Amino acid sequence: MTIFLFGGDDESTLVVGFFHGELGIDDKVKEIIRRHLIPGLGNLMLTQIKPQHLQQYYAEKLSVGRCDGRGGLSTRSVRYHHVTIHTALKSAMKWGLLIRNPADSVDIPR
Repeated sequence: MTIFLFGGDDESTLVVGFFHGELGIDDKVKEIIRRHLIPGLGNLMLTQIKPQHLQQYYAEKLSVGRCDGRGGLSTRSVRYHHVTIHTALKSAMKWGLLIRNPADSVDIPR
């Protein structure tokens, strides 16, 4: 099971299961998941995710993360990605799918 599929296999189930009702789901979160997180991290199995994968993802998004190909995302945007990832992994811990949250061990862009 991958990081973004443990909640279900269609987008609505994915997003609701992913946050397990902890946060209101808005279109911005859905867009981040669909346009950035699934392409960037969606190939990793949930239990294979390491802090270095997340750190590399953040660095890539800061340098070349814009979907239009015109440079990197802002620090604020990448921090929002981190919050989204952290929340997903926290839910996975609550459900007994992970022992620890790899997002706790990364340096968040400032």
